[in-house]
Amino acid sequence: MAPNRQMVKNGTKAPDDVLVLDINDLRVSEIEEIEEITGEPVDSIFAPDKMRGKMLRVIGYIVKKRENPDYTMEMAGDLRVVL
Repeated sequence: MAPNRQMVKNGTKAPDDVLVLDINDLRVSEIEEIEEITGEPVDSIFAPDKMRGKMLRVIGYIVKKRENPDYTMEMAGDLRVVL
């Protein structure tokens, strides 16, 4: 299992409503799921001409459900993102 990198800069765990976005922390199966849901390649999040909201919500959903299998896509809409 991948280490949980949901940490803020001072080394403490990020609050539950914060997503610390690290694309390098995603598993291949998670990338596949993100791409299936969004219909976009995961690296499109960095494209200047692409909307990011849906991709961020899906990534948040995937990452947060690692610790909470009951986490929902709706809950991910309330996340704050740290890039």
